[in-house]
Amino acid sequence: MDTLKNYNCRPFNNAFAVTMMGQPLAWFEGTGLPKEAFNIAPTIKAYQKHQAKIHKGTILPVGAQPNGTTWTGFQSIVSDKEGYLLVFREYNKQQQAEMKLYDLAGKIIKCKQICGQGKDTTIKVDTEGNATFKLPAKHNFALYFYQVR
Repeated sequence: MDTLKNYNCRPFNNAFAVTMMGQPLAWFEGTGLPKEAFNIAPTIKAYQKHQAKIHKGTILPVGAQPNGTTWTGFQSIVSDKEGYLLVFREYNKQQQAEMKLYDLAGKIIKCKQICGQGKDTTIKVDTEGNATFKLPAKHNFALYFYQVR
């Protein structure tokens, strides 16, 4: 665990977030987990409020292919007016990164943070479909609900 602390990692929140777009299930004996594993309860509860709607959408990968050092994520397109974005900042020095989104070129989206380390924001998606995201530290994520304005 010391190694993870040295990298400013949030292992349990991030480990759960990685599964959000894939219908997470947990089948294990939880009594042997460290105390910090149970700190993700607020993240799980926030996700559960949106889970059904997220999975009704078309889920597509965004950003770079994950390799432990990129910005990556998923987009769930619920309709032409709304959807979800799950953005990951892996282990890298970039405090922000551009990701190409689907079906949002030239639009303005209002992003409401559901969980993770992101903040509510309004993003102008460029004509190529690229949007810039910010996360405060390495090994961070944010789950957003977005609406097209």
